[in-house]
Order: sequence, then C-alpha cells, then structure tokens
Amino acid sequence: MLNTTGVEIMLSSDSSIDEEVLRNVKVIITTFEGTVPYDRGFGINPDVLDMPVNEAQSFYTIECITKIRKYEPRALVESIDFTSDLDGTLYPKVVISIEFE
Repeated sequence: MLNTTGVEIMLSSDSSIDEEVLRNVKVIITTFEGTVPYDRGFGINPDVLDMPVNEAQSFYTIECITKIRKYEPRALVESIDFTSDLDGTLYPKVVISIEFE
C-alpha cells in the first residue's frame, strides 16, 4: 500500500518561487484523480493503492513524472525513492529541481 500523506518532497535550492512550486507539486501528488470537479484528470491515479509493491513503485513514479510535467512544468523530477515499514506501506520521497523556460 502507498501512503500519499507521508510523501516527502525535496528541493535542490531555496527561494520564494521554489516555495510556490513545492506547494503545487505537493498538491498534485497528494490529490487523487477524479476528485477535482473541473479537471478529473488532475492528481495521481488511485489504482496505485491496490497494486503490489513493485508495480505500485513503477506506476507511482510514472504518474508523478507525467502529472508534474503537465500541471507544474517549472518542476523537474530528479528522483523518486521509496521506503517502507514492516506492514509493507510505501513512503515516497520525491526530489525535484526548478526548471525555467
């Protein structure tokens, strides 16, 4: 099982715009698809919650990269690592950097 409330997001630098991007990324990857009324595609597909651990890691990684690129193009996903507890619950750690166009 994936724990989206325990998601850790790291930035590579500090500035006021970084805080805005960080907030936006956190909202994107802690919201489930289908819960935003006028944009049902916003957020992570909730099917990840019922997947086996290895499949959930791959699926969540793809979802994060795809959705962050779509909804917050200033953020670039550098890495996504997972830790787990004895119950098998996954805790993602998403590392992003800021990309300006």
